[in-house]
Amino acid sequence: MRDWYQRLQFDRLFVLSAIATTGVLLTLRATMPLLAIAVVVLLAVEIAALRQVVSAGGGDPAWMLTPLLLTIASTLFWRTIPNERAALLGSALFGILFLIAIVDYHQSHFSRPARPITWPNQAIVYIAVTMLFATFNTWNLHIALHAALGAIAAYAAGVSILFREGLPRDATQRYSVLIAIVTGEVAWALTYWPLPTFQVALALLLHVHIVLGMARAFHAKQLGFSRVLEYGAVGAIAAVLLMWNVFRPLG
Repeated sequence: MRDWYQRLQFDRLFVLSAIATTGVLLTLRATMPLLAIAVVVLLAVEIAALRQVVSAGGGDPAWMLTPLLLTIASTLFWRTIPNERAALLGSALFGILFLIAIVDYHQSHFSRPARPITWPNQAIVYIAVTMLFATFNTWNLHIALHAALGAIAAYAAGVSILFREGLPRDATQRYSVLIAIVTGEVAWALTYWPLPTFQVALALLLHVHIVLGMARAFHAKQLGFSRVLEYGAVGAIAAVLLMWNVFRPLG
């Protein structure tokens, strides 16, 4: 424990978290094209700083996907919330999760023996992609663009989670592309369903989770009938609930 703790530069980490949180706050009332410029600058600053905060030998830069994905989700999602106090609290929550994401990776990478726990990273990624799915659904986008953005977010989520779980690079890319394709197809289909924003976001997250779990099981050669039945049952129950919400007003 002491090794990873001494390697982490807490002074720089807290400064970076404060800068990132301030950047998210400043984007709450920004409009295009200023918003796009601000997000790009903020991400560039974070990438440069993250290379310094995590000691040399920090491994594959894919580890930075989680804090960067969280930053993009926060800059886009909290500006859609009309309640200013809720948006401010959400930005503060972003700062906390941003810190946790970095410390969690640093501890898992540098602690000896290595710490195999990856659920904090997965939880943060799930929060970020749910926010992105919800944001995309509030925009008046063409169906194809909506599906493409959902697929990109799902791909980034897959890479971030599978990378942290130690899968080889080619397997990570292959399964992440599969997750993106399934999520994009589902996002396309859900645009025809009159569902509330958060139900759409949760439905997309559920598909990410199901495909991710089946990819893990397949890679570990544990994808048997029971595992398929488990994930299939979850998906079927979710589909029934969604259809019930769609057709209930017609009854």
